[in-house]
Formats: sequence, structure tokens, C-alpha cells
Amino acid sequence: MRTTVALDPAPQRGGAPIAPPWAGSERSLGRNLAELLSSHAVVAAVGVLSLPLLARNLGVAAYGQFSLFLTALGVLSNLDLARPILVRELAQSGRGASAEANALAVTSALTLGVVAALVGLLLGGPVWAATLGLAALLHGAAASGFAELSARGRVGLAGRIRNTAWALALTTAVGASFFAASVHAYAWAFCGANLYILWRYQGAVSQRLRTLVVAPRFRLLMDRRERAADVAIFAGASAVVSSADKLILERCTDQETFGHYAGQYDLAVKVNIISTALGNVILPRIAAIVGREGRIAAERYFVRVATWATLGYFAALLLAVLLHGRVMALVLGPDFLAPGTSLLYPLFLFGVFVHLFGFLITAYQRALGDFRTHRVTYIASATLMLMVGAYAIPAHGAAGAAATYLTARTAELGLIGFEARRLSREVLPPWRLIALCLLAATLGTCAAAVTLRS
Repeated sequence: MRTTVALDPAPQRGGAPIAPPWAGSERSLGRNLAELLSSHAVVAAVGVLSLPLLARNLGVAAYGQFSLFLTALGVLSNLDLARPILVRELAQSGRGASAEANALAVTSALTLGVVAALVGLLLGGPVWAATLGLAALLHGAAASGFAELSARGRVGLAGRIRNTAWALALTTAVGASFFAASVHAYAWAFCGANLYILWRYQGAVSQRLRTLVVAPRFRLLMDRRERAADVAIFAGASAVVSSADKLILERCTDQETFGHYAGQYDLAVKVNIISTALGNVILPRIAAIVGREGRIAAERYFVRVATWATLGYFAALLLAVLLHGRVMALVLGPDFLAPGTSLLYPLFLFGVFVHLFGFLITAYQRALGDFRTHRVTYIASATLMLMVGAYAIPAHGAAGAAATYLTARTAELGLIGFEARRLSREVLPPWRLIALCLLAATLGTCAAAVTLRS
């Protein structure tokens, strides 16, 4: 018999949920979003400035190992099973993290640490296993602190702490690259960064590393095994969707062609940091609204945010499509506009517009407790993407890779279709869907016309 354990159910008075104790001090969506984006900008700037120093000081082979470590740590961090579950549960309950929440975080962290150690052992041996395992363990242990900050409406603070720590870790790695003989030494900076994040999160919620002294309880993870499996499978499918086109193209073409593709792709998808930040902000707010005011109020909030985000994205991306030459020349340099090179940047911008709905809808669904829908949708999209890529990329090169990337956006189309059926007509009238289709068609037509004309 399966038992579900709820973390501190929402307090009731006369049958209605009581607002959480921090409800009156919640920060606005705009303030949280601005705080997240500013800290993202800092860590991005540090990353850009550190790249030439690390590449020169480490050399090609050692830098490749360092980059592989960061990529592996990023992918493994997405497998933190407790974090999205706790964000929803704490936001809806209106209480702080309990002993059970901390135990769930530690249990997930231990599982993640073991998986990371095994990955590290395969990638680089015992030292990689130790550094990658410890970094992932500390990341997972911070889940309850992150969830409570998010539930309190302080997701901007949580993001600022994390991004500041990672910027300092990158800076430390640059400094160490002038002296250390082995690349393994640089990886420890990220273990220190994750320990700092854990300490700051716990301090911000007045727990001071209490998470680390709580015994793990695997029963708590098993009670949520369906949601945990959905999170893990979704993370794997998202990794395929976000990288399959580049990985296949890199194997099937020359370095110059791949460099042109990667440069235009990276320039376009930088906009996704706004989508990511927006999704992080709305998840706990929608979960709290569901607990306090009910589902219809949460639907209205979601549709309102999605409407303004759609209009803003459309205006900005349409301008970028029309001014693509100036943007590419300014950021990437004139070589990316040389005669005979493929112009794919406008198509990527159209994909970014569609991708916005993936970040928004998955956050909304998780706030409602629906972890299954986006897992199923992204698995189907990843499978279709691999099928298209296996044929189109060897046959058509960069153009085939762009088609493969756009194929991945069927995930967002599936999510839009699902929510269009589930949301009430009062909240999402047909004219809104028609307007969305017109905006997408306009942007897609302009992107295709600019690409074909080149």
C-alpha cells in the first residue's frame, strides 16, 4: 500500500487555508526577476572574461577536461530530485522547511552524490569521482534551503547567492591556473562554492547547516517516487533536446561549419536566461496561490504573466530578426556573415520564442503537482529530434541541424496544446490562442524570409 507523506500541510481556519507567515513580505515578480537577471549577468561576464585566461593557462587538453567537469556538474545538478518537489510542497503548505523536508533533501543529495561519483570515475578516475561526487552532494543538500527561500518569495536572493558563489569559483579557478600543475585542483573550487551556497541558504532561513545533521530517510523519496522519476526522466530528455543537434553536427561536419552553427546558436539562446529566471520566479508563487486562493486564481496569474512575456519576447525577437546582420556583426564579428556561410540565427530566434512556453508551462505544471505531463512531452520530442537529426544532419549539415533544433520545439507545442485544453475558457478564451498563433506565424515567416533571402 502506497503512502504519501505531506510536509506540514497548510494550516486551516474555518475550512480555508491561512496565508503563510511571510505572505505579506513577498517580493514582486519584477523585483525577483531583476535580481535573478542581474546575478546571471555577473556570472556570465565572469565566464566570458575567464575563458581566454583559462584556455591559455591550461592548454587545449586540460581546458577540455575542465569544461567536461563543468558540463557534467551542470547536467547532474538538474537531477536534484528533491528541489522542485520541495519548492511546490513548501509554497503550498505555507510553512518553513521541517525535519522531513531536510531529510528528503539529504536523501536526494546522497543519491545524487553516488551517481555523480560514478560518473566522475568513468570520466576521469578517483579524483574526479571525489570532486564531482562532493560538489553534487552539497548541491543536493541545499535543496530545502532553496525551496524555503523560493516559497518565501525570495527566489531572487537564492539565485544571487548561487550565481555569486559560482562567479567566485570561476575566479578562483583562473587564479589557480597560474600556479597549479594539475587541472584537478580547479574543480575543488566548485565544491567550495556549493558548500558556501548551502551555508548561505541555511543561514537565510535560520537553520545554519541543520540539514547536514538530519538522517536520510529513503522512505520519503520512495513516497514521492513517481514525481522523482518524472523529474529524473525529464532532466534526461531535456539534456537530449538541448544538445543533440550540436553533438551530431560536431561529428558530421568540419570545425569551421560547426563553429558557425555554434556561434549563431549560442548568440540566440542567450535570451533563455530570461525564460529560466521567469520560470524560477513563478513556480513558488503559483504554488502559493493554489494553496491560498485556489486553482482558478493560479490559472489567471499564469495566463497574465504568460501574456506579457509573450508580447515582450515577440517585440524583442522580431527586432533582432530584422536587425540580424548588425547584431551578428557586433557580437560575433564579420566572419559569421561571410559569403557562402549559412545564416541560421533568425531561425534560432524563432525557436527561442517557442521555447519560452516550455519554461513557463513546466513551472506552472510543477506548481500544480503535475510532473508527468512535461516528462512525457519532452520524451516524445527528444525521440523525434533524434530521428530527424540522424537523417537530416548527415545529409544537409548545418541546415539539417537547425531543422533538428526546431523539431525539438514540438515539446513546447505539445505543452501549449495540453494546457489549452485544460485551462478554463474563462481564463483562456479562444482569441488569446488565435493571437498567439498569429504572433508565432508572423515571427516564423519573417525568420524564414530573412534566412532564405540570404
